[in-house]
Parts: sequence; structure tokens; C-alpha cells
Amino acid sequence: MGISRRKPLSLRDTLKKPSSPKVSQRHVPFSGEERLRELMKIAARFEAKNYAIAMSEYEISASMSKVRTAFSWKSLHELQSLGTIDRYCN
Repeated sequence: MGISRRKPLSLRDTLKKPSSPKVSQRHVPFSGEERLRELMKIAARFEAKNYAIAMSEYEISASMSKVRTAFSWKSLHELQSLGTIDRYCN
């Protein structure tokens, strides 16, 4: 199952009310306890999807940060080996 690359919804977006009661009835045509269980399932899937998106974005950002750090250390060591950095640091 692939992860969508959409950004997680903001709290404001999640709290928006449907345009009409018919919209929610169309998506959750049950009533009573069955309707409540179905809405809880939908909420759980929504939370899991947003969590997965946020974690994948965090992991991508963390790996890019590691690459940048490694590259800057490599560049620093190359400059030190050439002796050029000592002129600027002293």
C-alpha cells in the first residue's frame, strides 16, 4: 500500500463541517451504534494515514540532513588536507 505524498491536513481542515448532513449520510449510511463504530473506523484510518505521511516526511528530512552533514564534513576534511582552511581559521 503506497503512501500518499499529500501533506497532512491541518486541525482547522479536519474540523470543517460537511456542507450538508446528506454528505455524511451518503458516506456513513448507518444509524445509532453502528454509525458510531463506522465513524470511529474512519477516524482511525484518517489518523493512521496522516501519521504515516508525517513520519515519511520526517524520515526523508532526516536522511537529507545526514547527507548534508556528511557532505560538509567531507568538504571540510578535503580543505584541511589541502591546507587552505588553516588560512581562514587562524
